[in-house]
Amino acid sequence: MTSATKYIRKSFRKSYKKRDISLKQWRGEHTIERAGKPSNPVRARSLGWKATKDYIIVRVKVKRGRRIRPKPDQGRKPAKNRKRENPGKSWQWFAEQ
Repeated sequence: MTSATKYIRKSFRKSYKKRDISLKQWRGEHTIERAGKPSNPVRARSLGWKATKDYIIVRVKVKRGRRIRPKPDQGRKPAKNRKRENPGKSWQWFAEQ
């Protein structure tokens, strides 16, 4: 017998193909926006989410691309001769801060 999770996962895959409309809408919204429910319910359940009032679902926009280092205040130090740097942290880490 197939579980409900498999059906939900299938329907999520179908809806994911039509996601362009919601992405356009999200781009016009604020950087941090409260969402009523998770966009991927199967993934949320695997992380421990339950449909109760205890959880607040928030959608956060993060910049994409490489992060540009701030310019030095008092001249360039020879060891810091890089325009861009990789901070070693994922975009998800930045969004959760």
